[in-house]
Amino acid sequence: MKKKRSVIFTGLGIAFVLYAIFGRYLVLPGYLETLESGSAGATTMPSNVEGWKIARYLLWAYAYKFGIYFVVLGALIRTK
Repeated sequence: MKKKRSVIFTGLGIAFVLYAIFGRYLVLPGYLETLESGSAGATTMPSNVEGWKIARYLLWAYAYKFGIYFVVLGALIRTK
């Protein structure tokens, strides 16, 4: 049972880390172009943003932290 939980937490952690790395292409369309142009001002941001977009951005923003947490938790469960 310990090994199964450890594998689940480690797999979930790796999935979160991969989402943190590659998810910016899904969450923030135009992210790289904005960085290259250097124009990330308030004038380009829309004034009305849907709630699901905010939730999706927050999940992406914390994905790396969640991933590291779950990988460490999976490793701790596996050890004595």
